[in-house]
Amino acid sequence: KREFAAAVKSFEAAAAEGHSDAEVYEGLAEAWVRQVEMAVTKELPTDEAYAAAVAASNKIMVAEPGSVSAQLKTAFAALFTLQVTTYGPSANERLQRCLSAVQNVLAKQPGHPYASDCAANCYIIASEMARQHDEDPLLDLNNARKLLETVLLQHPNFLWAINDLGNVILTIASQQQLHGDSRAREALMDSLRYYEKSAVLDH
Repeated sequence: KREFAAAVKSFEAAAAEGHSDAEVYEGLAEAWVRQVEMAVTKELPTDEAYAAAVAASNKIMVAEPGSVSAQLKTAFAALFTLQVTTYGPSANERLQRCLSAVQNVLAKQPGHPYASDCAANCYIIASEMARQHDEDPLLDLNNARKLLETVLLQHPNFLWAINDLGNVILTIASQQQLHGDSRAREALMDSLRYYEKSAVLDH
């Protein structure tokens, strides 16, 4: 916690000296994104860190309008908070912010691996939100699967995407099994293959 506070203080001091330096705001945004992630793992409130991450990301866009970094950091901050906030009025706003941000990145850089993976995870959470409202989650799950399969064509050893694709297909298989869909077994085997590949890359 002390190290995080020191890092934020350093970035804020640098920002006070150089208001137009996008790299300083990028470092500050990253520090707050990691604080959001840490809060999620410890099941602590994320609102303050999330707001700070978004504010710092907005300053990146002012300093460097063409940068995709601001959109990525906003998307990841929203994604992390959604891992503990899939209920309530803020969840839908954060989901839409996540999807909008990654779509902006992909419009500028089609196939961007991290944007694609982040978008896929936002769709996974969207599928859970749909399920909570007794809606069909498969549309969002299939969107996630398509994104991950596409990015793996260009980056076949991208570990995040491999592991997340295993998760997506496993969730699809679970839905198929619940509805008596005979494709569930094949999907489970596909999921297992991706988990095995991820284990080979990072045992």
